Parts: sequence; C-alpha cells; structure tokens
Amino acid sequence: PDVEAQVYYWSVAQRFHDHGFGREVEWDVDLLDGYTWAGAPDASAIARLRWLLSHLRKARPDVVVTYGWGSSIARASIIFCLLTGTRILLYGDSTWQHPSLGWRRAARAVGLHFLTRVCTGAISTGVFNREFYLMYGMNPRSIWPGVCPADTGLFGQSRIDSGGAIRTDSQQ
Repeated sequence: PDVEAQVYYWSVAQRFHDHGFGREVEWDVDLLDGYTWAGAPDASAIARLRWLLSHLRKARPDVVVTYGWGSSIARASIIFCLLTGTRILLYGDSTWQHPSLGWRRAARAVGLHFLTRVCTGAISTGVFNREFYLMYGMNPRSIWPGVCPADTGLFGQSRIDSGGAIRTDSQQ
C-alpha cells in the first residue's frame, strides 16, 4: 500500500502490425484499466523522448522498473537512471536470441555485462530468465523471483478475425 506506481508506455496503439508474427494484432480487452499509466504522444521519437524525460524528472522515482533493455523506452529510462543515480530493476522474459556474430555479439555481451552491474537488480520470470542475468554477471542475491502475468487461458481462446488480426474473445 505504500508503493506509488506509475507506468509509462512508448505507444498505446490499440492495433498494430507485429513484424515477428507477420500480422495485425488487436485486443478486445482493456489492457490499460485498473492502474495509473501515461502514454507518449503519437509523435516522433524525439518528441516521445522529451515526453518521457519530462515525466521521469517530475516523478523523481526512487526506482525504475524497466521491461527489458532493448526497446527505445527501456534504453531511454536506463540512461535517465544512470545520469540521475536512480535505481534500476530489470524485468522481462528472456527469449531465445539469434546468435549474433563478430563485433555485434561482443558489443551486446559487453553492454549486458555493464547493464547487469549498474542495475540494482532484476525480477526473474523463470529459471531461463534468472540464468540469463547470471550469465551476464548479475549478483544472484540481486535477482528476485517474479511472474510474467498472462492469462494463458484467454490466449488459448484467441482467434483470427476476417481481417487477419489475432483477437482474443473475453466473452468465451
């Protein structure tokens, strides 16, 4: 009850094209109800960055929980935290990554080793996720168990609508 949480979204699009699945994705359930959140304006990346930084400066958070490290909003939040001395917790679900080669692989490894050392810790969403953080040098005592809350029953009832979008039907 003593925690004040604020969630920031880089985008709050109700429908978008998922390049990984090669199709339109749309939700028929309200994903934004029940908690405090703010969404970046539908504008350029620079405008979104200014929006995020102004909100973080105003909020003056004690800790920032960032979902992963690869998205624009996560990277901007991490840089903000490094510049202001704000504590960072990583939260996410490690997925299989394409093995990069050469300088990209080395740069990614160096970056992740640096990140795991400057973060206060991480919230692990499973054994694979915990091992990911450990592999990049995070102190095991700084990794706390957590969950990645998804209603798998609801996802299992998904269907493809006539436009090719994957939809969930919350009435089923």
